[in-house]
Amino acid sequence: MCGIVGFVSTQKRPELIENLTFELSHRGPDKQNFEIINVDNKYLHLGSSRLSIRDLDDGNMPMKNSNENQIIYNGEIFDFSKLKKLYKLTNLKSDTRLILEILSSSDSIPMFNGMYAYAFYNNKEKKLILSRDKFGIKPLYYAQVEKFPLIFSSELCTFQNEEFKLETIAEKEIKNYIYFGGFTNDSNPILGVNKIQPGSSFTFDITSLTTRFDKCKTIDSQIDSENLNFKDTFINVVSDHLDADTDVDILLSGGVDSSLLALVTKYELGKNVRTFSLGFDNEKFDESSKSLYISNKLNFHHEHIIFKQKDINEIIKEFLDLTSEPIGDPSIIPSYFLYKNVSQHTKAVLSGDGADEMFLGYDWHRAAIIQENRMLNRIFGNHVIKNLVKSITKNSDRLYRYNKFFETIDKDIYTQILFWQNINIDEQSQQLVYEEFIEQLNFHKNDFYTNLKKLDLNFYLSTNILPKADIGSMLNGLEIRPPYLDDRIFHYSFNNEVKKNFIRYFTHSKSELRDMLAVYTNKRFSQQSKRGFSPDFENWDKSSAAELLKKYSNDIEIVSKFLHMYENLDESYFKTRELWKFYSLFKWIDNKKLDIIIEN
Repeated sequence: MCGIVGFVSTQKRPELIENLTFELSHRGPDKQNFEIINVDNKYLHLGSSRLSIRDLDDGNMPMKNSNENQIIYNGEIFDFSKLKKLYKLTNLKSDTRLILEILSSSDSIPMFNGMYAYAFYNNKEKKLILSRDKFGIKPLYYAQVEKFPLIFSSELCTFQNEEFKLETIAEKEIKNYIYFGGFTNDSNPILGVNKIQPGSSFTFDITSLTTRFDKCKTIDSQIDSENLNFKDTFINVVSDHLDADTDVDILLSGGVDSSLLALVTKYELGKNVRTFSLGFDNEKFDESSKSLYISNKLNFHHEHIIFKQKDINEIIKEFLDLTSEPIGDPSIIPSYFLYKNVSQHTKAVLSGDGADEMFLGYDWHRAAIIQENRMLNRIFGNHVIKNLVKSITKNSDRLYRYNKFFETIDKDIYTQILFWQNINIDEQSQQLVYEEFIEQLNFHKNDFYTNLKKLDLNFYLSTNILPKADIGSMLNGLEIRPPYLDDRIFHYSFNNEVKKNFIRYFTHSKSELRDMLAVYTNKRFSQQSKRGFSPDFENWDKSSAAELLKKYSNDIEIVSKFLHMYENLDESYFKTRELWKFYSLFKWIDNKKLDIIIEN
């Protein structure tokens, strides 16, 4: 895993590329290097900060081959061994070199099974190609300014360099961040800075300064999706994700997804790894017993890290001072703390990220099924049932969820999901934004379950799960591998009869994963409820957050509206969550000294 950065200019700028590369050293602490290439009186600068995971001797970048083509690359290829055989490059040990050779011999830009972002220079055509994996697991941004026809980087901080002076955010992007709980793939967090779209390529002709956008073409993976067996597929995927030239360990929350990874690693692959979990000294938030049960059962070396309530403000300040962009989910704080501690023991870990998207494991999926089922909709839409549910639900967080669901039950399913996850602060404006977003996804009218997954993959995964994992881990030089986002799991999830994943859905989701888990544990453990990674925010100094927002409330209408609503919200985790969403954004704006363009 690495940080990559580069630019095109009319002069050699070794000091600039060296500084920009060093600024990404937290992403790749093992080796920083750069290259300057003369291209028709212009200079292409390529910089790489490397975290060495595979081929520790021959993986340094920028990497060059016999054709004088070069690459800088951030990521991992999940089916490395299979690709080596497919392209008859079995002697290679580096996935960076494998990609370099494949790109050098391909007429089109392939989409690999992996998590990656790269910049590939084709020496013969004098073109630079930027590309990103199909889910956008690894970030890649680019911009074009007068003195620099192209700038690209793994992180937004690059573009604020005094040479580039991209330091503005539009009020529209602020609203969209609040509406969606994070920046979407189409967002411009900083005006003039764009994201390379997942599964796409951006080609820059250095000679003519022209650009082209293309969809990447999937490599023929020869997957017979009609005859896939989930257990065999999952075992093969986990085996490939554990493959590296350094140790690969496991983040173990004790939930269904991570527990299944650990159990397969031990019982099916016969491997001993280290496991890491996070506990809270506040028992209200602590679920340590689950992860300790699995680690003890497997006799793995287990590191149990404790998040102490008294340290919350210090950890928040540290993260907000370091982060290159805001994260709207407050669970980034315990996640960051976990990754920081884990990175002292290992370079790479597996995580359960993506399982809920692939197998529809979230609460809003249950709500969507109620919406889709006319009989259930009539039952739950009845005011008597509403009042009954509210009266028997004493848990304030759960009551908040029910209230959110009933508030939006009159809307279409997909709009309801978006409203249900975010504060309803400007309903008319939000609805228009949500409808436009959904329209771009090109849903299939008669494929409800696939549409739910498609919405999650383009929304919650992109605005929340992936940036949280990438930013939190890479600030600490730690690679997180998500087996559930492997192409083979994706093909299985989308090409089989997905309704079977909803057996027992109204009591427990992801039944297929739970059935496999029950084989290794017991029925009670496999049927545990999903809780999520709730942060311990009881000691957070919320007054400082409110004071910061007041500073912006006179000029930014959405902040003013929120502060008014905030005073009237019932005290709950969700009240804290919404405050964090606003605070993380405006603290980032404040720290980076961004100018805000106010809408007329």
